[in-house]
Amino acid sequence: LADDEELKLNLEDVRLHRLESFLDLAIRSSLLVNDALKDEIKLNLKSTSLTDFLSLLLNIDQDISASSKKSESQNRNLKACDALTLKFDAQWPLSIIFNRKVMLQYEIIFRRLLQCKYVEKLLSQCWISRKFRLNPLYSLLLHQMLTFLKNYLYFATAEVIEPNWHKFYANFSTIDQALKSHALFLDDTTKDCLLTDGILVQNFQKILDICLKFARKFDENLDNTTKVEDLKFEFDGSQMNMLQRMQILSASSKERLYTDIAYRLDLK
Repeated sequence: LADDEELKLNLEDVRLHRLESFLDLAIRSSLLVNDALKDEIKLNLKSTSLTDFLSLLLNIDQDISASSKKSESQNRNLKACDALTLKFDAQWPLSIIFNRKVMLQYEIIFRRLLQCKYVEKLLSQCWISRKFRLNPLYSLLLHQMLTFLKNYLYFATAEVIEPNWHKFYANFSTIDQALKSHALFLDDTTKDCLLTDGILVQNFQKILDICLKFARKFDENLDNTTKVEDLKFEFDGSQMNMLQRMQILSASSKERLYTDIAYRLDLK
């Protein structure tokens, strides 16, 4: 997230070499600097948004032709922050473990976390500007949005990825066990990060879109209470839709998973 301006550009305007220089800097200033495989980590720009990709993957679009036309129109305006991902050029024998399906799951998780972190940063810049204090309703909505994103990021990293990783790392001794444990780690992580149900994916993206609309229109809408009320209505409604979907999934699967996630995200 070092270069906000580059991430705001449309896909065709992105200077990939510039983003790659930031990736190289990030790697060399982290613990990865001593990793023998650090040079195999590359940047990639996808031509499809994460939500459109997951919609096709999960087969949730009923009208394929209409959906395709809509996606083409949206993807022409795809921003770098929505297209950016990492790729790992795994060579044999690592390619046995890091196969196409595995790398696809890592990519999906990374793109969701990057989206949330990017939007959180934009909203935090609104908070730092202090202009929101001129309108109490802005303050309330901004706080709600930041709370949702921070809760999700904490939950995804501290309560899903980290414990799942430790569980995976502690449960293999042979290559077969490693493959099974790795697959289970990724399946559990994508599910717990709300990336395996098509309707939840769309609900979540709707919330992110509203947050982006708020952040990008912050200055010009500051004195327009009606527009703020409209955004708050949209945001509250999207959260409610997400909660209702989680309740349906919890009832049908008889698992507490989605109920617990809703509680941690403070959905009401």
